[in-house]
Amino acid sequence: MLPACRDILSIVVVLAIVAVYVALFAYYLQATMIRQPYWDMLSIVSRYLQYQRDGNLWTYLWEPHVQHRNVWMRLLTAFDANVFSGVAYPFVVVAAACQVLTAWLLWRTARRHAAGASGAWMGYLAL
Repeated sequence: MLPACRDILSIVVVLAIVAVYVALFAYYLQATMIRQPYWDMLSIVSRYLQYQRDGNLWTYLWEPHVQHRNVWMRLLTAFDANVFSGVAYPFVVVAAACQVLTAWLLWRTARRHAAGASGAWMGYLAL
């Protein structure tokens, strides 16, 4: 096989993997979408509404919390409520950015620790 054909085949394989991934992502996004709020979501919003009444930012941010109600979630809630009227765009953007960052870190690690073409393939599979 000529080197150019091998490169084209590699690109086609990667594009096929991407197409399958996007199709599966769209399916699972629709299948697992939260259609009714759960208790943690209601708790975050009720704490934000209480903060709006009290006006004490430090109490709002640093009240004892667990893994689901952390400071970042409270900051995103306040930002979403004040800037976007509670449509959840900041949550979607931050979640997508975290997923892209995680994929990039996996790709970079795979490329760094495997030499040559195997590192490239491992990086693509990590993505």
